[in-house]
Amino acid sequence: MFFLFFLSIFSIIYCKIDDQQIINIHINEELPLSTILFITTNNITYHLFNSGRNQNSFIYYNTTNGQILLSHSIDREYLCSQHICSCIKCQLIIELIEWQIPYQLLKLILNIEDINDHQPIFSLDNYQLNLMENIPIGFELPLESAYDADLGENSRINYELKNVREGPFELITKLNGGLVLKVIKKIDREEQDFYQYELIAFDHGQPRQQSSTKLSIQINVSIIK
Repeated sequence: MFFLFFLSIFSIIYCKIDDQQIINIHINEELPLSTILFITTNNITYHLFNSGRNQNSFIYYNTTNGQILLSHSIDREYLCSQHICSCIKCQLIIELIEWQIPYQLLKLILNIEDINDHQPIFSLDNYQLNLMENIPIGFELPLESAYDADLGENSRINYELKNVREGPFELITKLNGGLVLKVIKKIDREEQDFYQYELIAFDHGQPRQQSSTKLSIQINVSIIK
């Protein structure tokens, strides 16, 4: 069964440059295989043209009905990591040639749009932190930020610290995206010498993706000389 990619996120720009026709098509990554990306004109016969500068291997061209179908999965982040396309503007080039004189090249530019298919991730499941009990109020302990492989709003991350209650810490996100744990109350080791929190990272995509890690904070005895 073919999956037809409808016009809701489909835009076409036609132009002719040096006997070639260029068509821009915008599609989401992770489309189902056999999605119909384009249908060529009925009265013109085309063949795939392997110039060495295109990604024709991602599609299948049905010469009987003119349908150009997706034959390989498209993961924008993978294509970026393999340098198949730019990380900022991911495009795949498909080239066909008219099988008649004068020969004219048909170039399809597949603009791959990011979807929110990655969650923010931390490098560790549990961060072990050590603090002295006489640490001053206002001290900021840097924390490692999460990473999201998506693009734009899908990669913008916010954080939430759970189980804070009336503890001596506050989570602060800096303007540059840095993450710190700020001491907002005096720490008394005799009262409590260990704290554990759940740090949650969530992105701004739809649907929202999130993950979490643990912060284990050991309060050590101050050494007075």
